[in-house]
Amino acid sequence: MESFDSTKRNLYEILKDVNSGKIQLPDFQRGWVWDDDRIKGIIASVAKSFPIGAVMLLETGNENIRFKTKPVEGVVGLNGTKPEMLILDGQQRITSLYQAIITNRVVNTRNSKGYEIKRWYYIDMVKALDTDSDLEEAIFSINENKIITENIGRDIILDLSTEENEFKNLMYPISMVDNYDEWRTKFIEYWDYDRDKIKFWNEFEKKIIKGFNGYNLPVIVMKKENTKEAVCQVFEKVNTGGVSLTVFELLTASFASDEFDLKADWEDIKNKFKPYKILNNTSNTDIIQAITLYSTFNKRLAAITSGVTENIPPVSAKRKEMLNLTLSEYRKYRDEIVEGFIKSSKILVENHIFNSRDLPYSTQLVPMAAILAKLGDKIDNVGNKNKLMRWFWCGVFGELYGSANETRYALDMIQVTDWIENNSEEPKTIYDANFSPSRLNTYVQEIVLHTKEFML
Repeated sequence: MESFDSTKRNLYEILKDVNSGKIQLPDFQRGWVWDDDRIKGIIASVAKSFPIGAVMLLETGNENIRFKTKPVEGVVGLNGTKPEMLILDGQQRITSLYQAIITNRVVNTRNSKGYEIKRWYYIDMVKALDTDSDLEEAIFSINENKIITENIGRDIILDLSTEENEFKNLMYPISMVDNYDEWRTKFIEYWDYDRDKIKFWNEFEKKIIKGFNGYNLPVIVMKKENTKEAVCQVFEKVNTGGVSLTVFELLTASFASDEFDLKADWEDIKNKFKPYKILNNTSNTDIIQAITLYSTFNKRLAAITSGVTENIPPVSAKRKEMLNLTLSEYRKYRDEIVEGFIKSSKILVENHIFNSRDLPYSTQLVPMAAILAKLGDKIDNVGNKNKLMRWFWCGVFGELYGSANETRYALDMIQVTDWIENNSEEPKTIYDANFSPSRLNTYVQEIVLHTKEFML
């Protein structure tokens, strides 16, 4: 079964679906405002029937891919309408065209210097029909008052504040492309059914209006059967903003569909971490990763305990598993993991590591917190605590937590807990630790160098 369909849809049909709420945005889509020149450019491209790129949509209805949604900026009055499609790529193009063409409201945009401005968009009808002029030159924007002045506002160059002035100056509002019949009737009435003006309008309608109304947009539709990982990966690949979404942002949108505010919960966790300097740099992704590690470990343990011998669930904290973390799993293990981070901090303080900057590898806190969540009160045993710190220092001096940590997270979660609880074989991290005394000289030299730089 194909994971996507590729087709073409009429631009107006898409914009109408945006207006009705059939097409919306996943909440993880960041707000973005195109500048005035880019909006004029895309309007010109549509008017000239030039391609503006494909739009990618995601079918809704998969219970395993539920994101909180939001309407395209400028859409009002949806009252909880559930979307049939979500925009993964094309947000800015669709938003710009929707606001300029459909809303019949002033468009919020920015000028070339980045300052916020409000603009209406027009087509100079005479220039648009002039074969010696580029159609792009006929498209312009005007301030929210629809008046262009000079000489510090004393002289009015162009006034389009009334329909009569639009008719008089032969300036067609882009916002009326959708309702051109109404504007045409008033235009012809204003010119008292002048034959030349009727002919002029007919030429404009044929060349410009029909071009807008007949514009087809390439559309790629991702089927609802796709996995959450596939959807998120596709979104990041096509995201022209160039900013990669974090797992936390994606889960925030996912959990919000069940009315759970993950951002607010993270603020609560940060407040709990404030007394512990070692946890200053702990990120929200660290929390998600530790919970995922602990959750998958417990799934594996439950399967083994119930007698499963084949296809035992793996322990993992990779991105795929983090994205598949459910809200119920998060709620179930959240407090234990938070306490695991706090216990980690206390134990490290006992071993003379007091600040986050003193922590050789902050990434090692992720499995450490999950391990301590599993051990619970057993860590209070001196022997068990010594084992934990032996694992910790082997990871540090063996430089095993510098990169590619996810696989080691899983191994340590299984092996360290088994070693401490059941006195089984030593973890692979201890065996893999290969410390070179000469590396200490490198560390000392770096410390001296940074100290001198600081003193200078």
